[in-house]
Amino acid sequence: RIGLTRAIITALVAEMIASSRGMGYIVTRAVESFNSPRLFSMILILVFVSVTMVNLLRYAEAVIAPWRESQSV
Repeated sequence: RIGLTRAIITALVAEMIASSRGMGYIVTRAVESFNSPRLFSMILILVFVSVTMVNLLRYAEAVIAPWRESQSV
């Protein structure tokens, strides 16, 4: 799960730096043009996608490796 979140962040930063497409590019353009509604909507979409992917991975881990203990923080 940690690797998944780091991969999402890395892809976003790479899009911000070197791409002319993607969510990172849209976030950068929204910041540069002071478009707050677009910026916050993209952030909410990123949060939703990230949380959904982590929960799906957690579910898959519970199905594939049921002997692992789940730890709540």
